[in-house]
Amino acid sequence: MRGRIIVIMVLALMLTACGSDDGLGKVKDDRLTVLMPYLEYDYSSPIRGNIVFETHKWLMEAFLIHHEDYKGKVEMILLEAVSEDDYTEQVTRLMISDSPPDLILQYEVKTPTISVFSLGEDLEKAGGVQAISYDRLDHQMNENLKEGAYLPFSIIADLSYVDKVKVKELFGSDKVGKLSAEEVELYLDAWLESKTPILNSETYSAISHDFFPNRLFINRDKKSYEFVIEDILTRANRLKKMYANEQFAAVDAQLHSVEDIKAKILSAVDRFDNDVKKVLDEGGWLPYYPVGQVPYVYLEGYAPDELYRDKPIMIMDAVDEYRTTGYYINNRSDDLDLVYEYLNYVYNYASTTDHYFSEIKKAKMPTLIKNLIVDFIDGIESGEILAVGKDIEQYDEFRSRFSESLLNYIIDDKMLEADFVQAMRDIEYELNFKLTE
Repeated sequence: MRGRIIVIMVLALMLTACGSDDGLGKVKDDRLTVLMPYLEYDYSSPIRGNIVFETHKWLMEAFLIHHEDYKGKVEMILLEAVSEDDYTEQVTRLMISDSPPDLILQYEVKTPTISVFSLGEDLEKAGGVQAISYDRLDHQMNENLKEGAYLPFSIIADLSYVDKVKVKELFGSDKVGKLSAEEVELYLDAWLESKTPILNSETYSAISHDFFPNRLFINRDKKSYEFVIEDILTRANRLKKMYANEQFAAVDAQLHSVEDIKAKILSAVDRFDNDVKKVLDEGGWLPYYPVGQVPYVYLEGYAPDELYRDKPIMIMDAVDEYRTTGYYINNRSDDLDLVYEYLNYVYNYASTTDHYFSEIKKAKMPTLIKNLIVDFIDGIESGEILAVGKDIEQYDEFRSRFSESLLNYIIDDKMLEADFVQAMRDIEYELNFKLTE
């Protein structure tokens, strides 16, 4: 994004403008402010709220309840931006003002219904944040999660419910609670072969991600993008053929424009809409019965929608990536006693500390839930699971661009195989070029 490059250039210049180690100068005013990310909803969606965003707001409220002396001195900065570019410009002005934020909350995610956008990583590249003093923290971060000047707070991954009957048919009765990435592909393959696979935003998201897993695109050792074009093309051609043969349900035949069809498929899905009900009533099934993106620490509090309550379902845990939320400390913040007092309070609730990892393994909870969490933690500690941002950058852009190109290829009969291959090559080249910047 143009704005992200500009903010790095402007801040790198301004933060050293004074020709001193302090750049624009330290700010100490006995106040603590936390810059929140930019949050954008699809208001047509039945899905509301973002638990990660709300958690950090709740933590500040809780801190103030337990530290009444700080009321009026600790607050959030919620910029009223209208776009990511507008947010970027406002943050740039804020960082070089007389009242810059002490902490920057880093959290980014893009889904069909919500977009969360932060600039913490960009500020780090611009030299606008300071190193974490780990000796001032009451709880130590897990070594596998430490990352430069970034202090991770929560671990986030996508979880879904899957059809237990279909899992049993495919993998046997002893398969409980966990599918490997390979088994997920076989599961999706069976769904594509089912009577009426429905094509909407949620099922397309499953197809574009799990039927095209990270191993087809990312070289973990080199931290770069290496597209396995032949395999990607084989899978894409299968979907294109299915669409041409009208094998997908819920695609309106009256829509003639490619853009109209794309809009229909990608529009926010009401899980109770007629298309979904019709498929389920006629004995069809969905690949996922989703609960959305939630922190693992909240896993046991989630249940499926009412629409699925009569379906035999189970939690699927084939997580091949995770991301974190966390904080950066502004270089110009000089009231570090207050900064670390606040961090030590909120990190009592963090899921990224050695203390949390140890406690969760000893906690009493349903065996299935505990096994999922422990397996996930083991995957983080072994490095088996991809850490978005740390292990690979530009990940959200990669997934977004691939998803768009794949959908174009599936539904546009004028888009040839050679066009799709070239689109893949272009995405691969451009992402790797950005990694070198």
